[in-house]
Amino acid sequence: MLESIDPGSYEHSWKVTQVRLIFENLGFCENWKSERMLRAGKKGGNKVPDGFFIPNQKGITVEVELNKPKKASRYREIFEIYERDSKIDYVFYVCGSLPLLTYIRRLTKKVYVSKTYCFMLFDDLVKSQEKAMVQVNGKELPLKRILK
Repeated sequence: MLESIDPGSYEHSWKVTQVRLIFENLGFCENWKSERMLRAGKKGGNKVPDGFFIPNQKGITVEVELNKPKKASRYREIFEIYERDSKIDYVFYVCGSLPLLTYIRRLTKKVYVSKTYCFMLFDDLVKSQEKAMVQVNGKELPLKRILK
């Protein structure tokens, strides 16, 4: 049985759950929709985020990126999908390392994006919670200033 569990998928699912619990405990979201809920009823491999919630009439997509980056072309496809989705206003990337965060942030600067992209480190979110620093629009702001 253990050999059928993918450790990478387990770690990702656990960390997505941690992000959700932190956001909920801080009062930032109470209507989280998981990737599984978002995928329900959809056919094929349509891209859905790891999580989605709507505080104050703003749609927030959450992506948890931990270790290995996707190819640049895959990120561009994801950015395009999010650009076309009128329910999304903010895209949060919670990253496992600074190099990964920097890589994804640079890719958003190479394509047209009208959504607000926010970048933060997973470990900082866990440790600092609402005081965790978020990179958004060339600035660093505490999470509480963005989600309140």
